Amino acid sequence: MSTDTDDAYTRQPPAIVAGTDVTAAADRADTAAAADAETEADRIESRAGHLLPEEEAAGSDDPIRQAAALLDESDRRTEPPG
Repeated sequence: MSTDTDDAYTRQPPAIVAGTDVTAAADRADTAAAADAETEADRIESRAGHLLPEEEAAGSDDPIRQAAALLDESDRRTEPPG
């Protein structure tokens, strides 16, 4: 029988590996998400300013919302299945 008390249940947890910064990784993800949202907003605004004549003829109280719906539908049609 071993009297060694330094087993897996009593040891100190390993130190965090140098250079591991979970906060920085999360900040980068937040920054990337914000950039993606800004890019999408610019894309929608651009599309709203360039509605096709038949889209304008259909009329809309909210061209931004109309453009967002058009782009969403287009994106869904062009995504690969799966």
